[in-house]
Amino acid sequence: MEMDTKKLDREAAQVAMRFMGMFAWKTVLLASVLFFAYGAILVAAATGQMGLIAAFALQSVVVYAVYTVLHEAVHGNVAGNGNGFQWLNSLAGHVSGWILLIPFKVHKAEHFAHHRSTNDVDVDPDHVFAGRSPVDVFSKSLKTVAIQYSFYYRNVWPKASTGERVSVLADVAMMLGGRVLLAAFGFPLEVLVLTVLANIVGNYITVVFFAWLVHHPHSETGRYVDTAVYVFPKWLDGVITWLWLFQNYHAIHHLFPRVPFYEYKKVFSEIRPIMVERGAPIREVGKSPQTFVAA
Repeated sequence: MEMDTKKLDREAAQVAMRFMGMFAWKTVLLASVLFFAYGAILVAAATGQMGLIAAFALQSVVVYAVYTVLHEAVHGNVAGNGNGFQWLNSLAGHVSGWILLIPFKVHKAEHFAHHRSTNDVDVDPDHVFAGRSPVDVFSKSLKTVAIQYSFYYRNVWPKASTGERVSVLADVAMMLGGRVLLAAFGFPLEVLVLTVLANIVGNYITVVFFAWLVHHPHSETGRYVDTAVYVFPKWLDGVITWLWLFQNYHAIHHLFPRVPFYEYKKVFSEIRPIMVERGAPIREVGKSPQTFVAA
């Protein structure tokens, strides 16, 4: 019997719709904790209350986690459908962008292009992260910020409104200005280690788990098949899922970008049979290679 893909897709969408549009208080809480931690680590290191190596390690983890806030803001998932809180979505996007040195609107343009053409070697701006291993990906991850600006300048800037250009330039000025001021006030080493080197490490972790592993081997294009799910044994899945910030269920995000990250697993548990029917790569970690892709 021929598979009715439209019917399956409608059923999956109906499930996903139940998890969309709400105010994402968990994301707001995460953002609040991360933004506070980022500043506190800077202050603690600058005042000698924390060693620079320890601060560097912690800041790298914070940077990794902050990308989730930027990512959720890009998709409008912080405020949900509540018009009264759209300012909060923008605030989360701009602050997380400041930390990551990527303006909110710049990343939004690049990331939406990735969604439109996932794994297309000629069009997907994130295809640059394709590689054989995490080691192979490291040098490519160093280009992350440059890729964002380059894509935006070539594809969006020429037709951007004056308001958007001002917004982007203001973001860049605050990113650079804030760091220059901190360095000028006597903390150049802290600025270098905690706002540049920590970004390199945190971004590398993000690229490996958010861009490389979930799309590897970057060869499949099309809905359902271009992004993987990684399922771990029950005793381990909860811990791994939170450490991975739910991106082991990244396929759910590509199917339904308006679902908040912390709801991916719930959606997956309901539409897994549909995903199997549609050929989604569901990789069960810990099983033999023959059953690595679930049936």
